[in-house]
Amino acid sequence: MRKLLYVMAILAISSCSSKEEEKKAAEPKEYIKETQVEYYPDGKLKLEGNTVNGKAHGVWKYYYENGFVWSEGKFRHGVREGNTKIYYENGKKRMQGQYKEGSQSGWWLVWNKDGSFADSINVDLALSGNDSLLLGLK
Repeated sequence: MRKLLYVMAILAISSCSSKEEEKKAAEPKEYIKETQVEYYPDGKLKLEGNTVNGKAHGVWKYYYENGFVWSEGKFRHGVREGNTKIYYENGKKRMQGQYKEGSQSGWWLVWNKDGSFADSINVDLALSGNDSLLLGLK
């Protein structure tokens, strides 16, 4: 009976340690942070942001060729997360809202090209055709 308990204890200990080893092996061994910058052919800034272990992380900004910001938003380990702003080519705000786990979430605010407020849309609900047009989904 003692031998059976001894064998079971060894098996239990070895299975726990192998699960811990698997978990450690799955974690990245290095933390490599790099800055990514791209330019248009004429030398103007096109995008800027950081990566961690090769995935977008933190605030990323994309620019129109005229130099105005096109989009700015946050990423977390390669997935869109948090507040995002999108602008018209004239520099006026077009949309603002949240991303959650890579998808638009909650209320989004939409402006017209002249800067006047157009509408607010809850993207968690079924969207009408007009809402889809305002968000640029059609």
